[in-house]
Amino acid sequence: NSEFLKTSDFEMDGSNIIVDDGMRTSVGNVFACGSVCARRGQQQIDKTWDDVLNETAVLVDNLKVAMGGSHVS
Repeated sequence: NSEFLKTSDFEMDGSNIIVDDGMRTSVGNVFACGSVCARRGQQQIDKTWDDVLNETAVLVDNLKVAMGGSHVS
């Protein structure tokens, strides 16, 4: 349920949180992946398990960098 987010600072498209290619939301240092989000400029699709796993890997890599680490090789 994402109703409570509609009055927040998150950029939304319907019930989806909009993220960039690094899975970053419009709120600083907040990331999202999976069925709750849609990538900016892309049509929302029904995601497969593999889609979600790939998004999770991107999110973790970028979160690591945001916390001062380096990208996974």
